[in-house]
Amino acid sequence: MGYLRRLGSWLSRLCSEEQKGSNPPPERLEIQRLWSVSTGHITSDDAKLLSQVNVDLVVTEYSEGFWVMVPPEGVSDAFLRELTAAGLSTAIGHILSVASSNNIDWVHFDSIAPLYTFLDQFHW
Repeated sequence: MGYLRRLGSWLSRLCSEEQKGSNPPPERLEIQRLWSVSTGHITSDDAKLLSQVNVDLVVTEYSEGFWVMVPPEGVSDAFLRELTAAGLSTAIGHILSVASSNNIDWVHFDSIAPLYTFLDQFHW
């Protein structure tokens, strides 16, 4: 969350400086949507396997969780079968499907992120 606050602060400063004319405006800012989800919505096996599985998935692990890029081409049934064949739970697939259907680019799994009642919960 600290990263997001710093990014928001930086963007605010950038915009206010542009309005003052001190910096030329950027050609284009690429904005991506992020969904914060508790690691309590994935299994402990998911947490062990997520950054090691051999599927077409961009995953960055850090001490308290993961950043997972939602496949830009969407989440197909074939992709979901790939995830489960790699040993991941159906919970991961469901989360990525929800993210994809809501035009979300990244899922941020973090130990202090929100728990959602419509997602499976795991206690580990």
